[in-house]
Amino acid sequence: GKSVDGNKNEYKYAGGPDHGTLSATGTPWYRDDFQTGNLIAGVYPSSASALAAGAKTFDWTVKSAGVTNAHADDIMVAAPVADRNLGEIQANGNVAFEFKHVLSKVSINLIAGEGFTSDEIRPSVVAMNNFKLSGTVDIIDGTATPTGDATATFNPVKLGQVYTVTGKTVVSSYEAFVMPQIIGKDMVIVTVTLNGVPFDVKLTADKLFAGGAHNVLNLTLNKTGVVLSASIAQWNLEDPIDYPLY
Repeated sequence: GKSVDGNKNEYKYAGGPDHGTLSATGTPWYRDDFQTGNLIAGVYPSSASALAAGAKTFDWTVKSAGVTNAHADDIMVAAPVADRNLGEIQANGNVAFEFKHVLSKVSINLIAGEGFTSDEIRPSVVAMNNFKLSGTVDIIDGTATPTGDATATFNPVKLGQVYTVTGKTVVSSYEAFVMPQIIGKDMVIVTVTLNGVPFDVKLTADKLFAGGAHNVLNLTLNKTGVVLSASIAQWNLEDPIDYPLY
């Protein structure tokens, strides 16, 4: 299979959230730096990978404390494609990269339901359970694969501004990156503790947390239990799918 040849360079991105330009932070690459058949891959952030010649993967562990959704920890890969090679470079000197998120993002919205006010919900402590946080990133395939054991529990960062959920009052929002993975039916994935009482969010079916997907969990705390709604979006929100948990 393909692997890197150890020839790398660092470029800085300038532009908006959808597209922009890359400029070399040091000596730029030129057309005659490449040989026929060379392919180019890109990785963000540049500090994430230090691949030796012959390798194609690097290890990565997302944070389980502090800022668990930091932009600098959002690994993105522009995997090599056939037309991003010497032919494209020789034609006009321009190479177009398409960077894609390889991790999975989980956002949790805490909503006051039946029998609770927002002020009563606000002191809640939110923990994520049974997620794998370590794995390898393949810059040739543009994928991340989990390794090792799942982390029993960790606290995702609380956001300064809450997400909007139509028809609901969101009290607080939380967010974290995780490795792409499938978590099985009946596993607890979130625990909300309020006044010492835990509310467990348990899956009713196997759940895929895909690479590049934004998984949104809307947790409505009721006196009778927790109602969970979920949606998956490619870094954008979609209409939620609702189902109750008790």
